[in-house]
Amino acid sequence: SPGLAMIRLKRLQSAQGVPDPLIDHAGVRPGDRIVDATFGLGADARVVASVAGPTGQVIGLEASKALAVLHAEGLPLERPW
Repeated sequence: SPGLAMIRLKRLQSAQGVPDPLIDHAGVRPGDRIVDATFGLGADARVVASVAGPTGQVIGLEASKALAVLHAEGLPLERPW
């Protein structure tokens, strides 16, 4: 989930540098190019992108048309209710 991604990012960026299982298992390093073939809501991609950094790249692939449109168009910042 996106909320869990934020927790994972805070752990990675903390002074203790708490390891992330996905980052460790995949061996992600700054400058890496990664394909997230199950993009979903983008939680893993956000964590991986933080490690790959500005010289890296994360490409997300999503089979669900609804999720793909959500990513392409984004969520509205203002809600009518």
